[in-house]
Amino acid sequence: MTPQQFQRLLMIFAVLLSFGIGAAAYLDIGQLRSANKDNSLDFFTKVSPFEGDDDLAKMMVLVDIDEKSLENIGQWPWPRSITAELIDRINAAAPLSIGLDILMTEEDRFTPRNISRFTGQPAARFEGLVPDGDAILGQSLQKAPTVMATNLMPVSVPEQIFAPVGIAQIGQQNQNLITVPGVKSPIPQLQTSPGAGFVSLSLERDNFIRKVPLMAQVDGKLIPSFALEMLRVGQGARSHVAKLAGDTGEVTTKVKTGRIIATADDEAQITLHHGYSERFTTISAHTIMTNNDGAGWAEEINNSFIIIGSTASGLKDIHATALEASLPGPYIHLQILHQILSERHIQSGHIVETIEVVGTIIASIVVSVLMVKLPLALGFAILVTAAMGSVYGFIQAFINQGYLGNVFLVVGSVVLVAILTLTLRAIYEEYRRRKLRTAFNQYLSPEMVRRIDASGSGPALDGQKTEISVMFMDVRGFTTLSEALADTPETLTHIVNHIMDKATAIILDHGGTLDKYIGDALMAFWNAPMAQEDHAKRAVDAAIALEAMLPDLNQELKDMMGDRWPKTDGVDVDIQIGIGIATGDAVVGNLGSQFRFNYSCIGDIVNLAARLEPFGKNTSLPITIADTTAEQSAHPDLIAIDQIAVRGKSKKTTVFSPVPLSANTVAVHDDLMAAKTAGQKRKTTQILKKLGDASEYPQGLLDYYKNA
Repeated sequence: MTPQQFQRLLMIFAVLLSFGIGAAAYLDIGQLRSANKDNSLDFFTKVSPFEGDDDLAKMMVLVDIDEKSLENIGQWPWPRSITAELIDRINAAAPLSIGLDILMTEEDRFTPRNISRFTGQPAARFEGLVPDGDAILGQSLQKAPTVMATNLMPVSVPEQIFAPVGIAQIGQQNQNLITVPGVKSPIPQLQTSPGAGFVSLSLERDNFIRKVPLMAQVDGKLIPSFALEMLRVGQGARSHVAKLAGDTGEVTTKVKTGRIIATADDEAQITLHHGYSERFTTISAHTIMTNNDGAGWAEEINNSFIIIGSTASGLKDIHATALEASLPGPYIHLQILHQILSERHIQSGHIVETIEVVGTIIASIVVSVLMVKLPLALGFAILVTAAMGSVYGFIQAFINQGYLGNVFLVVGSVVLVAILTLTLRAIYEEYRRRKLRTAFNQYLSPEMVRRIDASGSGPALDGQKTEISVMFMDVRGFTTLSEALADTPETLTHIVNHIMDKATAIILDHGGTLDKYIGDALMAFWNAPMAQEDHAKRAVDAAIALEAMLPDLNQELKDMMGDRWPKTDGVDVDIQIGIGIATGDAVVGNLGSQFRFNYSCIGDIVNLAARLEPFGKNTSLPITIADTTAEQSAHPDLIAIDQIAVRGKSKKTTVFSPVPLSANTVAVHDDLMAAKTAGQKRKTTQILKKLGDASEYPQGLLDYYKNA
């Protein structure tokens, strides 16, 4: 698979994955969307807890039936007459409204009838002795701006719903509202208060309180929540007017209570931006009941919203939020009041969620395309930066505009798709690297393999026309050596390997690509698989280095063979090398068959280099170089040797060899070549005699010209 094919497959995978996550989020499979939205709200709340207006927060007062009150006044429930006295005392301080976060759905247990049931005595005995607590409380409720608590029920109840004021609806769109079959109301004797609203809370899957309904639908009628009724009674308003989301043409529901407009989502639920409950005022019920002159509490209650409730753990009105794991219920109603009065609206709803899902799909696709196209390190850096920037943007949008973005769904999905894309791409690139290392480690230097890795794009392995410099090297004198070791083939193998190790190291050090070993010969080339502008010079330098290694190599081989080293007339027969180099176009790539292939090259220039190598036997010079190689390498010691006709080529080739000569000798040699080319035999003979007097001039080359 080519990198281009893999990129296309990877982008298709990323697109399908993005749509898959988007569909799962839209359908909320496994609560993917809703759970992440809850987590996002909790995250934003912890980063920036709601504070609101300080003066408004002080107007939110909890009259607490706390442990101290229960200890001094008595266990709960108290006689209704005591509750009535508490309301009377609070009312004397002129609050805006008094909400009783207490469900009073049964008679006072201290009525004559109930005392008779407890004691077994006739009820008549207690008539006139025990006050009618329900009647007394009913009178206190009627005289004060009170709001009674009701409770939404999952089943119908026989009692009539107590709702002094309903909600007038503008329009007809109410299909998203919470609908219940029944409401549990206070007993008839206590249905004297000017307001009543349900205290039911929306418990989430993890029992955290994040949303509360402002209204509910019962028997086709809309009834208000406890907080809405406290706002109405506190203003002396006569009604609530609601325009639901479907009728506003927006994603919000508006509820007008007096001068106050509360904004909720399309289910008429208000999303809570919790703050710490310590910002509200808390007064013990015991303090109010025992302090007759009101010093220290009457001023705090005046012109405030009062909720009578309990923080006592035994009364089990305890809930959890993202900020506080154990929060008494009354504080949640105070939070609702404070948030509405502070005009803090958290924007949420089905339409917003749909837009987020679509945006998630688009963002995931865009980012995944970048992850495919960009370098891995740059792509990862952009991903981290974009993720952090997005999280910061979501936080700021929540704080400043009240936008509840599903940060964990949006950013999490984009990061997930991007990470999977990067991971698959990294796996593929590692696979390609291993393939390259497997393909080239044996005939490229480690540095060259590292360059191929770093280039980000591997060489073409399926054949590509490229200009290369090709070298053939043959070991001369090896036949004599092998005859001397004919009875010990393992030693001969060791000797051959040692020679090839030395030669290969030099070729690789000069950036060459080892093509193959051919017995006691080898083939190498330059400018593939990685481009090398100076490939001709590298090849010539490698040839010179191979020639320079011969003295040390011969000594090492002599040390290995000892007395078995071949001699002629008592003189050691050292091994020599012959090298042919040519430069030109060839096809380079994986060549072979379905059973075995090798990274190699084919072309006319390869044949030329192979035929130049044995030419050196004529001149006794180890290195023979074609004219194109000589021209490109521009080596200072190269001299033209002759123009020869290579088998298979009609045109003669000028060949060169690196021979270090003085400037005067080079000038004489050039004269020789000019005379030979012009066919001036006498002049050629004269120049050869002159060159014979030059001790630096190679004798083998001189003999070649004399015998030509």
